Amino acid sequence: MYCRAQICIYYLLWIVTLSLKFTLEQETTTAKNWDCSAECICLSPKQVLCNTGGLKDIPTQQLPQTIEELSLTKNNFPIIKGDAFAGLKLLRKLTMDGVTNIVRLIFPSGIRTIEPDAFDGLQHVGLLKLTYMDLSSLQSYTFRGLSYVHSLNIQESDLGIVEKDAFTGLAHVDRLNILNNKIDLIEKLFLRYENSIEMLRFHGNHVLEAPHHAKDINLEVSSISAIDNHFPCDCQAHNVLESDFVNGTITEFQKKNYCISPIEYNGKPMNFVDFGLIAKCHDNVVQDNLGSGVVGIFTLPITLFLILLFSMNFFQ
Repeated sequence: MYCRAQICIYYLLWIVTLSLKFTLEQETTTAKNWDCSAECICLSPKQVLCNTGGLKDIPTQQLPQTIEELSLTKNNFPIIKGDAFAGLKLLRKLTMDGVTNIVRLIFPSGIRTIEPDAFDGLQHVGLLKLTYMDLSSLQSYTFRGLSYVHSLNIQESDLGIVEKDAFTGLAHVDRLNILNNKIDLIEKLFLRYENSIEMLRFHGNHVLEAPHHAKDINLEVSSISAIDNHFPCDCQAHNVLESDFVNGTITEFQKKNYCISPIEYNGKPMNFVDFGLIAKCHDNVVQDNLGSGVVGIFTLPITLFLILLFSMNFFQ
């Protein structure tokens, strides 16, 4: 009995020793992961602040791989490449307020959310490139506070819904390039004179649902190029053909853009369809409503006649 007790005690001591060793190794590993750059403060394995203004490069190798929130405000990065965030696979929120004079800022692929005012205070950028994103929407005020950009490229992405004020507050852009994206719906696309955008290139996009009105596309831009896009070729097409996307003749626009729906027109040039035979969506609704009214007008006297006939039979 005494021997069994000793064996149990030794066994427990051995387990405790192993546990302590494992804990120490884990703490050592964590400490190594928290070995931040001198210009950064690691608040936790998930949150790091690098706001001192002394950074010239992204210190990716000196940041915890578990990081989810990274703040890089008030720094001066000449170039930020797509691999600048390599290894930070859990990164969800990136703040870059007050960053200026960047030659190239190329974000990594896989971005799922861009919050409103994400680029507020970012100015004097040569190229800002957003690619291979998977967004549910391009939210209102995404680009508010972004200014003095030579080229803003939004390309090869699923943009979801382009909300009505997505570009409100964007200013002084030489070239706005919206290229080869899938767009579920354009609520509104307003580029005002105060945005000071020299050129819009809207190329190769697949738009599943057109704006509900032609006036929802208001492009006060010096130069507009809209080619190789796919639009709905049902009643919605009128909203596209009467919008500011058409910078020239409708015939030329139809030659250079394509149908995405209905299925029988998919991939065919828009000029393949005779839109003169297709009513506008609004006209369809009005016609349906008028039809319903006519039925109602004819139904009412018949109903009254039947009631009167029933009453006469009842009193007899």
